[in-house]
Amino acid sequence: MSLKLKYLEIEDFKTYYGKHVFGPLPSFTAVIGPNGGGKSNILDAIAFVLGERLTALRVKKGKQLIHREKAVDDGEGDDAATASVTAVFSLPDGSEKAFKRVMSSQGSEFLVDGTEVSFSTYQKRLQELGINLLCRNFIVFQGSVESIAMYGSNEKVKMFEEISGSSALKTEYNHLRKEMARAEEEMTADFEKLNMVVSQYHDLKLDRRQEQKYEELEKEYKREKIKLQLFRLYHIGTAQEGLQGEVEVKEQALKELKEKGKKQAENLEEKRKNQTVIVQEMGSMEQNVGELEIQLSKKRSELVTVKDCLAERMKKKNICSNLLAKAKDAQDDQLRKLEDLKKELEKTEILAAQFEKRLAEEALKMGKSVQLEGEQLKKYHQLKQQVGQCCVTLQQKVDYLSRQLKTQLDQLANENRRMEERQEALRRKQEEVQDLKKRIERLTANLKLKKESLAEKQQVLKDMQKEVICKRDRVKRLQNELETLTDELNEATWDVNQIQRHTKKREVLEMLREKFPGIYDRLKNLCQPIHPKYHLAITRVLFKHLDSIVVDNEVTARRCINYLCDQRIDRETFLPLNYLQVHPVRESLRAIQDPQNVKLAFDLIKFEPPEVKVHGQEAQVKYVSLELDHFHNQIEELEEQQRKMEEELMIHTDLLETMQAATTEHEMEILEVKEEMNKKENEIFEDFCREIGVPDICLFENEGLQILMEREQERLKFEKQKSRIMSLISYEENRDMEKDVKKWDVAIAAQTKALAEAKKEENEKIGEIEAIMKLVAEARSELVKKGQTLHKAEETVDAAQEEARLLRREREKMQNRISRIRQKIAVLRVERQTILQQCHIKDMKLPLVSGSLQQALGQGMESSASSSREISSELQQSQSEPNIEVDFSSLSRRYRELENEEQRNNVEEHIVTKISRLEENLGNLQPPKKNTRQSLIQLDQQVKAMRVALREKQHLARSAKDAFEKVKQQRRRLFMDCFSSVSEKIDHLFKTLCHDNTAQAMLETDNQEEPYLGSIIYHCIPPGKRCQQMCTLSGGEKAIASLVLLFALHSYNPVPFFILDEVDAALDKINICRVTSYLRKNKEEMQIVVISHKDRLYHKADALIGITFRTNGYSKVFSLDLTPYRMRRHHSHHSLSPQPQQQSSTSAMEVRKME
Repeated sequence: MSLKLKYLEIEDFKTYYGKHVFGPLPSFTAVIGPNGGGKSNILDAIAFVLGERLTALRVKKGKQLIHREKAVDDGEGDDAATASVTAVFSLPDGSEKAFKRVMSSQGSEFLVDGTEVSFSTYQKRLQELGINLLCRNFIVFQGSVESIAMYGSNEKVKMFEEISGSSALKTEYNHLRKEMARAEEEMTADFEKLNMVVSQYHDLKLDRRQEQKYEELEKEYKREKIKLQLFRLYHIGTAQEGLQGEVEVKEQALKELKEKGKKQAENLEEKRKNQTVIVQEMGSMEQNVGELEIQLSKKRSELVTVKDCLAERMKKKNICSNLLAKAKDAQDDQLRKLEDLKKELEKTEILAAQFEKRLAEEALKMGKSVQLEGEQLKKYHQLKQQVGQCCVTLQQKVDYLSRQLKTQLDQLANENRRMEERQEALRRKQEEVQDLKKRIERLTANLKLKKESLAEKQQVLKDMQKEVICKRDRVKRLQNELETLTDELNEATWDVNQIQRHTKKREVLEMLREKFPGIYDRLKNLCQPIHPKYHLAITRVLFKHLDSIVVDNEVTARRCINYLCDQRIDRETFLPLNYLQVHPVRESLRAIQDPQNVKLAFDLIKFEPPEVKVHGQEAQVKYVSLELDHFHNQIEELEEQQRKMEEELMIHTDLLETMQAATTEHEMEILEVKEEMNKKENEIFEDFCREIGVPDICLFENEGLQILMEREQERLKFEKQKSRIMSLISYEENRDMEKDVKKWDVAIAAQTKALAEAKKEENEKIGEIEAIMKLVAEARSELVKKGQTLHKAEETVDAAQEEARLLRREREKMQNRISRIRQKIAVLRVERQTILQQCHIKDMKLPLVSGSLQQALGQGMESSASSSREISSELQQSQSEPNIEVDFSSLSRRYRELENEEQRNNVEEHIVTKISRLEENLGNLQPPKKNTRQSLIQLDQQVKAMRVALREKQHLARSAKDAFEKVKQQRRRLFMDCFSSVSEKIDHLFKTLCHDNTAQAMLETDNQEEPYLGSIIYHCIPPGKRCQQMCTLSGGEKAIASLVLLFALHSYNPVPFFILDEVDAALDKINICRVTSYLRKNKEEMQIVVISHKDRLYHKADALIGITFRTNGYSKVFSLDLTPYRMRRHHSHHSLSPQPQQQSSTSAMEVRKME
């Protein structure tokens, strides 16, 4: 064994606090101890010092490798704490080399023999000693032994490449492979281009021959086309000269006609001015007549309104007179009732006085009849006491019955009183019903009058509507005539859009009137200010409602709106009369003093169309009908109340009869008991009665009492009668009938006054109407005279217009002739221009004396842009064409001196036929490519250059392929040497570890040509089992397979040592013994450090390192050299010494802790 790990120094690494030195390490060292003690941290320390990544060390951050107490002991922060591991190797020449790695918060530091180096240099120095951590063939972490056999094919290939050294050629291999592919692609592309160019060269040779034949035929074709264009241009020029002379003659005649037409137009204008003055005067007169007729119509409407008002006042006066008569009758009835009641009251008072007088006389007589003396009175009281003692029981019964009787009498009195009250209420309800019936009669009569008035108003309305329609037709006709004349006179100054808007609105209104009844007019036509000075103010007040249309009801408005929507007409605003809410005028606003001259807009508007008046009449009728319905309902309610009161009265009557019967029974019982008491009392008072001379004692005692009771009842009857009469008198006096009489007197006076005012207003309106009618007659007479004058002026204007029309027609005919000639000239010029353009576009060498065909092209572009314009613009354009003079000397005389159009057409047809034949021949030939000769020369040079370049690319491709094949063979040789060696060893090792020749292990690759690009398949067949996948083997079998693979790899590329962490965890006792035996047997060839819990393995080691807990997070280390014990053959196992540091053998391994 040439290289050996001699010492391992750990300082503040993970659970090892302080500095620990392990060594010198023997060939076979075992690390033992309980779980969690820190055994695997030794393996992590070795991997750490060999350059392993942090993720493989079971930490996420570097500072987790530093012991947590390090910073506390040093008194420094976390940034100052460090951890380090040093590995000292013994070289074959006896010297030592130390590798150290330090971890801090800033990262890792790498030192070789105390000198800091980079990570790449550090790895390179380790690889010089045969230690390559990337191979993963000498260190096995805890729990990963089975995964080695389960490596994927790519991982196995990668491991073999690292061990064989072929991975060092991977970069060069990929680079040369890309270079070879690129060189081959370039060579192939150049070869294809060369073939393509050679093919083009042969095609051009054929095209060159065809081009020469085509050019000869094309020259002849161009000569004939130039001949045709010269022929056409020559004869176009000849025709232009003849037409131009004809135009000059026609223009002279047109000039004379224009002079004559100018004089006629001046004469016509003068006559039109005269006619316009007459039309304006007549229009003013018609407007005056129209205004007078409108005033007359308004006055007539006002007269009708006044007459309606007069009739209404008369009817109201008659109604008030009737109501006054009824009120006076009611007042007389009231006075008569009061007089009767007062007489009845006086009679009752007289009867009551007479009754009192009679009572006084009877009392006087009664006092004189029976008088007891002193002894008789004493005896009477003694006997009375005796009677009281004998009739105590009967007296109590009488008292009880008397109390019941009194209660029943009180109830009976209450019921009688309530019955009288209900009778009185019933009588009042009956009187209310009678009053309501009388009011209904009055309202019915008033409703009848209203309906008659409404019918009359409606008839008047129909008549007025017919008259309004006639007037409107006439006004419309006059307005149309006026608008026609006004449009003609003021066409230059009027706003056409506004006129159209008003016209459209007028048409919409007329259309709606024809479609739907109940449409009156626009609000601005119905409402007029009382004076023109208020026109602007009223316009501002009404504002958006000025153009609103007034209709009779909401249904009409909705029908109109739907019609406008269906016809897609502009929207309109409608004001239905039955839908508008009328608010009362605030009278206080009329009293405003500041600012001065403030008036209500309501007072400044005249709005009295007959439609609204009739609508108001309908409202009155509707109101009267509603009031009548209200009274009918009220009567029904009162009759229902009367019926209920009568039913209650009947119930109380039955109750009263029942109570009277019960009272009678009690009175009979009391009488029976009193008769029995009277018998006993008469027996006791028999002698006393004979003594005083009375039939019996009851007569003596009850005579005065009975008289008193009768007197009281009679007196109560008189009092009730007086109370009833007084109540009726009070009721009648509270009915103030005088108030109704005064009210109707005042109403009659007001109606009489209003009637006189209406009559006066009617006379005034009649006078105004007569005056306006007189003015209308005078204005119409003047209008007729003016119309006759206008008729004569119109006849004069018509004659002048007819003469002007004839001149205009003659002038138009002349202009049309000139236009047609000019159009022909323009067509000829355009045709000439088109020929020149085609010659330039087609590159025809047309012989010219002056100018160039380029000018014709510029003019032609303008001509094409304006081809859709009028002929006049084309003439103007043709006149501005450039001066291009064609040389016709090459055109033979037989083509120029032709007598007529037919000869010209025949010659032109002959030339066209020849051109067509030549064109057909050219069409049959495929048009050759141009400039083929120059292209042939260029292609020949290009082919030669491409062949030289292709030879260069072929040479480069061969060189790249040779370089690639060389590296490829070298990489394959290295890989296959390793693969073959391992394949040969692996089966023998598997049989050795299994101790069975039937066991098999083999390695296969699916790419024999380039195995490093393929996959490596590892098969193990344990004894007694069939061939199966590696994943189906047991854990122990996988562990054996992994160890076999590692040992086979070691046989090809020996490593200085093996670090194994619990590789025996899945092995049974037999396999542990076999593995241990193999390790013991080969310990001289390789240094082994194994971490194990199995005594069958670690008791075979040369030395033991024990790891246990000192405290949580601290590892405590023990060591023991087993060589002396192994010499004693009778001992097979010994426990660890409690103080192993005291071993004095020179060969013992030392573990020192540096405090």
